[in-house]
Amino acid sequence: YFTGVIPHEFGMLSTLTQLDLDDNRLTGKIPLQLANLTNLKVFDAHFNNLTGDTDFDSAFCYPKKEIDWISVDCSQVTCSCCGRCNNRCSRSRNKLQNNSI
Repeated sequence: YFTGVIPHEFGMLSTLTQLDLDDNRLTGKIPLQLANLTNLKVFDAHFNNLTGDTDFDSAFCYPKKEIDWISVDCSQVTCSCCGRCNNRCSRSRNKLQNNSI
């Protein structure tokens, strides 16, 4: 398990396309610098003890990013575009999950 906070320096990894921090023991606020990662397609930080407020929501969800999947703990993070919370901008994965194939 990883513990502690997500380093804000991750926001400088300009070629990063996926950041999967799911199921660790991370704490603190999700760094808003991650929203600057223009190549990021997947951000999964579910099953941690991370928080985020309307600043997180604004940075990650408005204007709509080209991110395909955001997953956070919905009870602790304000995220109107979280895939795990079944909200609107979880484009890629939910399109396959919510159909009648």
